[in-house]
Amino acid sequence: MTVSDFTKAAADGNLEALQEGINTFKNIDTLDQDNQTALGKAVLAGQLDAAQMLLNAKASAKVKLTDDKTIIQWAREQKDNDIAFLILLYNYMDRIAYSTNIWEKTRKTFKRPDDCRYCDICSGKIQEEDSLALDLDEVFESVPYTERLYQQCLALKAPQFSNKSKKEILDYVKEQIKNNNKSDCYMVCNNCTARFFQNIVYGNCQNDLIDAVNEIMDQANPEEK
Repeated sequence: MTVSDFTKAAADGNLEALQEGINTFKNIDTLDQDNQTALGKAVLAGQLDAAQMLLNAKASAKVKLTDDKTIIQWAREQKDNDIAFLILLYNYMDRIAYSTNIWEKTRKTFKRPDDCRYCDICSGKIQEEDSLALDLDEVFESVPYTERLYQQCLALKAPQFSNKSKKEILDYVKEQIKNNNKSDCYMVCNNCTARFFQNIVYGNCQNDLIDAVNEIMDQANPEEK
């Protein structure tokens, strides 16, 4: 099977051939001659089952779908689109799992089960249930947050920001954060998520997404009768 065969199986919704490709290729995010991954082809063709199979196999939604948007960025802009919702759901579940892992490391480091962290946006104390992890690139996708950051940099009147464009200033700040942040992510409180990163986390389907996650959690941890 070639990469083109693999991505065509995704576009056609040929689940048997798609599974063969998943079993064959070490990197299921390999680009074909159209510069698309199998997940990208499934998304463009509206193949829901194929998209779910690829997401189950850990296909990335952070690869380019169009010249200016990744798959996840496309999904955030959609309304009433089952594939977009599925992509956001998998992304949100991965984010919850990643956040949990960060908290576990925190507890092991401080050896206190109730230890708190601090929100990387507002510096307020947060507990696990009040926080969510965002990677650095996602943080800088937020226009409300980068605008606030930009205004803070201008207010400092620091020489390194003199005669610099907004993009140059934000690129500089982002690079400094990368150099000083070992985890390469932000832990953000619920209030700051609502204020700055609503679309980044939930796209256009916050309530449906939360309901779906709660249902999955309930099924995974049924109450003892």
